[in-house]
This record gives sequence, C-alpha cells and structure tokens, in this order.
Amino acid sequence: ELKGHDSVLKTPTTVSTVSTTTRTTRRLPTLEELTSIPASYDCPEGYEEFENIVLPQSVTHANRKIPKVVHITAKTRCVSETVKNHILKWKFPDHSLYIHDNAAVYRLLDYAINDRFGNELVQNISKSVLCMSSGATLADIWRYAMLYYY
Repeated sequence: ELKGHDSVLKTPTTVSTVSTTTRTTRRLPTLEELTSIPASYDCPEGYEEFENIVLPQSVTHANRKIPKVVHITAKTRCVSETVKNHILKWKFPDHSLYIHDNAAVYRLLDYAINDRFGNELVQNISKSVLCMSSGATLADIWRYAMLYYY
C-alpha cells in the first residue's frame, strides 16, 4: 500500500497497489455499492443526505449503448436545500441520478489501481493519484474511470 495525502480534504488516503504478476479475485463494485450511504453518515444541522435516484435498468439501459444515468461527484453527500434543488435540475425523465462523495470516488479509483486481474487501468495511475493536489484533477480521473467501467 502507498499512503498519500489528499490536500483538498487534509485527510490521509490509502491507495492499494499490486504487482502485475499478482492475480486477485476483486470484482468491480456496483453503482449501488459505490454510492451507498453508511449508517454512520451524519450531516451537520441544516444539511441532509442526498439520496440516489435509481430507476430499473429496464428503463435506463433498454436498447441503449449509452445508459440514461447521470453521475455527480461532490466532497460529501450532505447538501443544503438550495444545493439539493440545483442537483435535482440534473434529474431527467427516465434517467437514474447517482451522487458520488469522496469515499465513492476513492473506492472506484482503488479498483482502477488494482482491478480484478491485478492490473492498473492506466500504467502508474497509483503514483499519479498520489501526486494530485487538486480535487478537480481527481474528479477528471474519476470521470474517465466511470466511463470506462460503467
């Protein structure tokens, strides 16, 4: 494991690495697993957890190469009423809407660094993630991983 520091959050992060000769039985997390809200999730007063809006795949994926799914990333799922109303503007008919907090972003990037075959999505991505000092840069890499895997 490589230990890094997320300069945006000022909290330590851990990034898993694996040698290219190692095989593992990891599987790609589902969107529900990535974005699930732990029971211990607690928002400050005046904020509430934003819940995913998930429609059946028979609606969002029916006869489509590109599913009708909107993904939003944010530091936290805790939002004010104003922010919630802005996010809901991205809720389109027949589309699911997922919000990915930092924990979900890191879970997906952890998989991209060490997928089920023990490979990195992009060579040396584990080293690159450790050097990212901007939340926007991390979000860009997350977007590429989302497009690739989902």
